[in-house]
Amino acid sequence: MYIGYYCCFRKAANIIVRRQDHMATTIKIEGMSCGHCVMAVTKALSGVAGVKNVRVSLERGEATFDEETPVPREMLRQAVRRAGYETP
Repeated sequence: MYIGYYCCFRKAANIIVRRQDHMATTIKIEGMSCGHCVMAVTKALSGVAGVKNVRVSLERGEATFDEETPVPREMLRQAVRRAGYETP
């Protein structure tokens, strides 16, 4: 799947799940270095069933989103991998 041109060296993505309020979830993503990385992660996570309102912060290296229904963590890891990142 082609998401865009490679504008930076993509490092492994490290996902750490942290629950905030009832259905909002924040995941830590390491390796983003530019706006294109942010767009790739946003697009990938937005494509996961049950994930809405994806907000990715390059500065914090985090993605926050709302879960309409509980989303298996492996689905999130697979979405990030398809965007060109690896998860531990």
